Amino acid sequence: MARASSEATTSSVAARSDRPSARAHALGAVISTHAEQIERTQRFPDAVLRPLHQSRLLRMLLPRSVGGDEVQASEYLHAIEALALYDGSIAWNAFVANSAALIAPHLPLDTAKTIFSDPETVVSWGPPNECRAFAVAGGYRITGHWPFAS
Repeated sequence: MARASSEATTSSVAARSDRPSARAHALGAVISTHAEQIERTQRFPDAVLRPLHQSRLLRMLLPRSVGGDEVQASEYLHAIEALALYDGSIAWNAFVANSAALIAPHLPLDTAKTIFSDPETVVSWGPPNECRAFAVAGGYRITGHWPFAS
């Protein structure tokens, strides 16, 4: 069974030539502009979320074989540090999204490609609690209550 790996693939995602930390700093003004709103609403507005996805900072540790950037650990840490200068919750969620992406190499390759094929897919998690997933046409329906998830 093939697994997601760091092998070069013919991904539709072009490798970024600029450093992740530079992309993080480039988002600084838009993040700072919305920091108070983020704190007040506990949500990321589209004006922040869309450029965050476009920057690919949520896919830094995802393997290239499934559309990620698979950057070096030091580049990743510098980018998270840069995001934290503008808003701690943005940095925390970028950290969680990238940490959760580390599961990809442990999944069958086709499964990882299915999960991460949408460039805006991120995986989150929270404390375990009662929840259920049911297979339905086109995917799964998940029920439960998550008072906290990143």
